Amino acid sequence: MACTVFNLKWENLNFQDRITYILDTKNNERREIPMNDIVYRTLLAVEKIPDSPWVFCKKNGERYGNVRKAFEGAKKRAAIVDFRFHDLRYPFASHLVMAGVDLKTVQELLGYKSGA
Repeated sequence: MACTVFNLKWENLNFQDRITYILDTKNNERREIPMNDIVYRTLLAVEKIPDSPWVFCKKNGERYGNVRKAFEGAKKRAAIVDFRFHDLRYPFASHLVMAGVDLKTVQELLGYKSGA
């Protein structure tokens, strides 16, 4: 399970303009994702490990690998079945729409090329 958040490097964050740059996308295109206040404050609070380029990493600075084991364990403990990590995108989209965000913006935030 490749997860973009674990590929995030400090150099991909522009705190001044509140933009996150995603360079390794499935379309091999650079994406710019705006940081809302919660994301901005959360990222500012992340402890930077010296000499590690990774935003989210182990205490020794190494990047996290596959999160499948942890995700599957959490699903089991919560008695959740028939649910994938990727399925977390759908509640995100639903909350945006319910908050009045237009569909074009939802499409762009989710990284869809056409049709949200």
